[in-house]
Amino acid sequence: MDLSKPARKQVEKKVETQAAHLLDYNIWWHQYLGEDKEVNEQRSATRCHVAADAGYTKGDRTNKAQICLFFARGCCFRGKDCDYLHRIPLPEDEERLNLMYDVFGRDRHRIDKEDMSGVGSFMRECKTLYISGFTVSGEKETQDTLMKHFGEWGKVERIRVIAPKNIAFVTYSMRSSAEFAKEAMKNQSLDDNELLTVRWATENEAKQERTKLDDLRDQERVLDAIENRLRQKGMDEQDIDMEVPGFDEARFNLNQKIEQESRLENKESSVSQHQNELPPNFKINLTPPVAPTPPKQPSFLHRISPHVLFQISQPPESNDPNIEEYLKAVKRSPGSQD
Repeated sequence: MDLSKPARKQVEKKVETQAAHLLDYNIWWHQYLGEDKEVNEQRSATRCHVAADAGYTKGDRTNKAQICLFFARGCCFRGKDCDYLHRIPLPEDEERLNLMYDVFGRDRHRIDKEDMSGVGSFMRECKTLYISGFTVSGEKETQDTLMKHFGEWGKVERIRVIAPKNIAFVTYSMRSSAEFAKEAMKNQSLDDNELLTVRWATENEAKQERTKLDDLRDQERVLDAIENRLRQKGMDEQDIDMEVPGFDEARFNLNQKIEQESRLENKESSVSQHQNELPPNFKINLTPPVAPTPPKQPSFLHRISPHVLFQISQPPESNDPNIEEYLKAVKRSPGSQD
């Protein structure tokens, strides 16, 4: 991405749908009434090409400019004269990203749209997109194709393809990248003549790609946003706790949970790393060892010497002069009875 050159005009004139000319604008969902139905029925006529389209604009002269939504859709007609940024999100954009707004400066809402196609909810930090409308030819081939198209908008952490349903989940490392990709790939195609559907992954779908620590981090961001807003009003810690009763306690408990979960994840990661370094056929037995069985004591007969056994098993004849000695030996043996 070369930002030393001026951003080029992606189209010659503003691209609008028929709904934009005839119907009212919905400020809640940031679109014209009926625009979703009209747009979703046809493939997008424009597409963003970062290598060719990105460059500096008037927006680079200020530190508060947002990324251009029309640039992401490939239909900005202003080029270098645009007041917004013509580039993909960078790590510094992610750092200054406000919880209440998306990367384009649009308001995020408390809940998602029913079809998960809106701007998104500030109650969760979703970085996962749901992709459908394509045919899986092979899991590995499809992953490579999705990486080629979706990797253009930012760093992709993982791609999960569900072949029987012909759907996939693409997870980015930054929320801003996911927001940009959602607009850039809406109604686009991959290598074939398909029509993609790109929306936010639902909470249950996203949970499969998330950990408990991710959910705790989302709660932390919400508390940070509340605290920052109250501090902008000139409140200190004592005023904040009076304005929001139990705020300090909630912050303390959350920090304890985050610290505990972080230690647990680091421990599991360390174990997994060591397991990956072992030979493939090596297995770790986590079952506690069983105490050895004590040796079995020999039976009573085994403790009697063979000589004594022979003596007691061969009764002497009556004319044996040593009969009394044999009887005494029998009485002295451990198995004898009085």
